[in-house]
Amino acid sequence: MSKSLSFVVGMAAVLLAAPARALPTWATYSAVLGGSAVGGMRFDFDEEVAEGCRYVASWDFGAGVAEEQCTVDESKSFGHSDCLRNAEVPVPGLVVTAAGEPCWGIDGTGQSNSVFTLILSERGSDGSLSGVIQLDTATSSVSSFHATPSS
Repeated sequence: MSKSLSFVVGMAAVLLAAPARALPTWATYSAVLGGSAVGGMRFDFDEEVAEGCRYVASWDFGAGVAEEQCTVDESKSFGHSDCLRNAEVPVPGLVVTAAGEPCWGIDGTGQSNSVFTLILSERGSDGSLSGVIQLDTATSSVSSFHATPSS
């Protein structure tokens, strides 16, 4: 399967996923990139932006690796324009890297990497995040990404 086709298939999976919910700032997520555990993530609300809600994701691999941060935007949907109230009810939307903002993460080997793009959808049933990630150091490679709330 070509890399372009893999990307299209990954995007289709994200877009067809269950509706997203606003990101709970109290939860720690266990993150998995392409089958490899890559630490824990927390999302802290930063600000309301024109088309959504901005969060700073703190990504901690542990094992002495420095914590990384990634700025992400969660889209708003019609009738759900208040970021803080959106955390109380299911809200359709996607979580993506914020344009023009820094985004660093951890790759499958535990190394810090710049993130070119991150596209996630949150499942309403269990709050897990699923989607795709593309690291700058592997620009032609798109990997699956999954994060499950663990607290």
